[in-house]
Order: sequence, then structure tokens, then C-alpha cells
Amino acid sequence: MKPRLQRLLADYGDYHRHPRNRIAHEIGIPLIVFHVVAMLDWVALFGVGQVTVTSAHLLLLPLGVWYLSLDLRLGILLVIFSAACLALGTVTPVWAVVVIAVVGWVIQFVGHSVWEKRRPAFADDLVGLLVGPLFVAALLCGRAVPEPARRTDPACG
Repeated sequence: MKPRLQRLLADYGDYHRHPRNRIAHEIGIPLIVFHVVAMLDWVALFGVGQVTVTSAHLLLLPLGVWYLSLDLRLGILLVIFSAACLALGTVTPVWAVVVIAVVGWVIQFVGHSVWEKRRPAFADDLVGLLVGPLFVAALLCGRAVPEPARRTDPACG
């Protein structure tokens, strides 16, 4: 694991030590990523031929490159997940995206207020908003630091 990725995951992990808070994040962060991607896709910017470029595309392209530069396997997982969110968001009703947003954020804040007893990482550093999905991907692949219990999945490397 690259030193920069280790630092990012360790810093983020320091805000997420309680196992129940980590589980809350494993549920909440994918919901939040989905709703952010879906909502950003509502903002059409310009057309290129038959394709409409949205603010989601402009966010996901550099973000995907950043994730891939930090870790190829985790980056690929996050790029695939983001693409799936983009596709699913186009067929999800607006009301459902809003409900998913509320549920995802409530889960996060419950995890921090009830179990972690510490404010979210992004409250101290906005980069935490970008590291959260990376942390969850690493956690689900058994690669997050610092410990506790790790789950490993051979697909994650």
C-alpha cells in the first residue's frame, strides 16, 4: 500500500474506530455516494454529439483518476461502483434519491453520535468526503488501517 494511501486511511480510520460505526459507514457511505452521483447527474452542462455531459461526469472523471492513482484495485472498484451509481441514478425517481440521501446521512450521523462519540472526519478536513468511499472499499476488502476486525475478499486483492 502506498504511503499516501496509508496516511489517508489511517487519518480517516482514527475517526472510525468503533465496529458499529464502521458498519454504519459500510451502509451509509454507498447510499451517500449514490445520491450525490444521482443528484449531480441532474445538472446537465453541455452536449457532445448525442451525449449530455453532467456535473456528475465532471466530478467522477478526476475523482476516478485520483482513486486509481492511490490504489489500482480499490480505484477500479470505486470507478465501477460510481459508474453503476450513475446508471442506476438515471432510472431512480427523484423522491427515492432524496429518501436515500436522508437515510444515508442519518446512518452516518447516528454512527458518530451514538457509537463513535466523535464528529465526522470531514468536519476537520473536507478531503474526508473523498476518502470515505475509499475507506469503505478498503474496509470491505480487509485493507483499511488501523484495525479492528477485518474481512477479506479475494476479489479485492
